[in-house]
Amino acid sequence: MSVLKSILQHLKFYSIANILGKGANVFLFLFIAKVFSVEDFAQYIKFLIVIELMLVLLLFGVDSYLLRAKNRFSFNITIEFIKLNAAISIFILLLIILIYSTNLISTSEFFLFCSLDAYLLFRTAEKLFANYLIRTQQSKQFLKITLVTSYSQLVIVLIAYYLGILNIASYFIILSLPLMILILFLMTEMKNEEFSLSNKIGFKLKIDTIHSSMKAAFPFLGKNIIGSISLYSSRIILAAFATPFELAVYSFYLALYFKAIGLMSIVSRTFIPMMKDRIDKIRTIQSIVRKFELPYLFIIIISALILVTLYDTSFFQSMLEILIKSEYLDMLELGLIFIICFFLNLATMIYDFWQYSLKNVAKKILTISTTIMFLSIIGYIFILQSYGAREIALFYLFINIV
Repeated sequence: MSVLKSILQHLKFYSIANILGKGANVFLFLFIAKVFSVEDFAQYIKFLIVIELMLVLLLFGVDSYLLRAKNRFSFNITIEFIKLNAAISIFILLLIILIYSTNLISTSEFFLFCSLDAYLLFRTAEKLFANYLIRTQQSKQFLKITLVTSYSQLVIVLIAYYLGILNIASYFIILSLPLMILILFLMTEMKNEEFSLSNKIGFKLKIDTIHSSMKAAFPFLGKNIIGSISLYSSRIILAAFATPFELAVYSFYLALYFKAIGLMSIVSRTFIPMMKDRIDKIRTIQSIVRKFELPYLFIIIISALILVTLYDTSFFQSMLEILIKSEYLDMLELGLIFIICFFLNLATMIYDFWQYSLKNVAKKILTISTTIMFLSIIGYIFILQSYGAREIALFYLFINIV
């Protein structure tokens, strides 16, 4: 298969996965933000922050390392780290049961912690398996998993809401149910990889594989920890010092911004595995990209101006009233700030190839990430003492410009 044909094929499958799969996730997010009270949504955001930070630690940077590992090793690494996280999940579950048996937590808290534990296992397995499929360029398989898991979650959440049993604990349990679907896909992949099922399904961990992978992935762990702290610093500080309303509204618009950025991930999913195998051709790609630099930026600017103009119209805002809780519409200007952030990210996306051609790139990226992390934390703490969520969002925009 030619390089161009391969690129078009992967772009097609990743685009469908993003539009349909992530479209379902966006609808699901808007739905729970609409039906949950502001206080419950703020509580949900706090749990989500803890889960995302724990996810970084449990993955140990291996999810990022998989995208750069050799194909023949990537499946073994995926299987071993999913088994490792399953063992950790069982240990946490036993710990929760022990705490509950000593009457230190209530029954509602017990079910909540169990649901969070199950959801964390699902997220680690999903991330590891998805990155394995991206690295091995199985975009069609990636599309299947994305559609099946996202729409099964959406349907079960709607059923739970109809039955009147939808709350924070049940929501995390519902999001965890597609874990069984991932296991079925993994078993299918084992057959495709022509591995011995008895060897791979056995729960005994291969310590050598885990240790060597952790050692190789350690730089990615550092980068991911720094990146996550920078990413969540504004919400962590709001969760600690701001009101539930400020946390809920800010997190609502920020989450929509992240989901919009996620729609652009088709480019990285398509090109990162190819660039790993064709590192010598990156400079050629850069020279081609340079030719389209100015037209691309012009399109971004025009698109941003059109959207900002529409954003202030009564028709657009009446449409938002159908989808968004009225409390969030009271601070609609936060959405405008994150729209500007989105287009800033689009404008710089064309320069992403630089990181594959620089020498000592890991050191440079870590330096930049660390600087921005400290700048973010110090800025957010200072701003929140005198101002509120609106000024926090403006500072987030400033960080993006930097």
